[in-house]
Amino acid sequence: MLLKSLSCSENSDIIINYLNITTFNTLLFHEKERSFIIKSILDKHLNNTLILDYILNNFETIKAKSFTTTTIMKLILRNVFYDKQIDKAFKTDINMGFLNLLLNLTTLVNLHIILITNSVFCTNKTDNLKIIRLPNNTVPLFYNISLLMNLEEENFTFHGESNIEIEIRYASLNNISLHSKELELNEMATKLINVNGTVYKPTEHSHDNKTDILTLNFKNALSPGFYTLNMKFAGIINENNISESGFIMFPYTNKGKNNTLVASYSEPKGARRMFPCWDEPALKAIFNISIMHHVKYLALSNMPLVQREFFENDMTCTYFNISPIMSTYLVEIIVFPMIDFHHLSNEKETINVWCRSSLISQMTFMFNITEMVTPFLIQYINNSEKVPKMDHFIIPNFPVKDMEHWGLITYK
Repeated sequence: MLLKSLSCSENSDIIINYLNITTFNTLLFHEKERSFIIKSILDKHLNNTLILDYILNNFETIKAKSFTTTTIMKLILRNVFYDKQIDKAFKTDINMGFLNLLLNLTTLVNLHIILITNSVFCTNKTDNLKIIRLPNNTVPLFYNISLLMNLEEENFTFHGESNIEIEIRYASLNNISLHSKELELNEMATKLINVNGTVYKPTEHSHDNKTDILTLNFKNALSPGFYTLNMKFAGIINENNISESGFIMFPYTNKGKNNTLVASYSEPKGARRMFPCWDEPALKAIFNISIMHHVKYLALSNMPLVQREFFENDMTCTYFNISPIMSTYLVEIIVFPMIDFHHLSNEKETINVWCRSSLISQMTFMFNITEMVTPFLIQYINNSEKVPKMDHFIIPNFPVKDMEHWGLITYK
């Protein structure tokens, strides 16, 4: 369980610390466990440059005895994703074992083919799917997302507006590409504003249904610098189907009455169904989220509630605090009937366990464990808390066992 939690961490310090613990604490980790942990980290985290640097510079120290130099280098070469990282793997002076590995491969051409294939193609049982990544000329910095959830009269839809602070890095650019899937865009409302207040309107919205890439084309080239991209959109909340991802309806029964809650599921690429975004894990940004909904519902997200504002027609808007920098797939939003769910909290309400009222008597043990686990993990990994609260939410009929969103972990 600890491995599963840490393997999904985005923090390189945590992963490096974890490698050190497995390397030097021989009483806690046996050789077989060490091999498994190192392989897991090599498989999942080598696209992080800091982790790759650490592994290459401390190769002999962290290498499990059951792993040959050839075995580890094959894992490294199969899991680096960027040309700069590939170059680093070739240039690093690890030891003669690495050079022997390269010399013993059939040909350098074959090695090059292996690298290109693993960085461009994703293979599954049915076909080879070419991964098309977004251009690196535009990066998101800050998402300001406002959503209106329509959950009355079985009208399960949502409307949203996003103001995304972005940086354009290169000159001679007259388009911006990002992800969007099954969202209805108000194209007339799309606009790009630079730091001087100049407004640019796209001449065309071009969407590729295979790659989910939305391209905004402009009349003239956009100079490098900082901009705000404003977009308005609408979408449908899907039925409980993990293959759909995005916002999902979860029907349940509580004390004999049927009802529905809505929660997001974004791993690996469901955020693009919730709002237009740069939906790749490496393209991290800060998120500021607010949700408008009926007063009979409560809303939770990754960060603590800041304010709740009331409007006519029994509507309320829940505003959340600004998040740390994180990937889009970690964004989580839950909107649920207030009357059906209760929570157990610590004194400061920084640790909360949410469940249906009919299950509250069974949650005491889980709550007691979560209270102890958080300070233990902080001490164990020698790292401070990155989010100010942690909600644990048990979702009826959730399609997976759990999902480790920052500040709001969801469970089946």
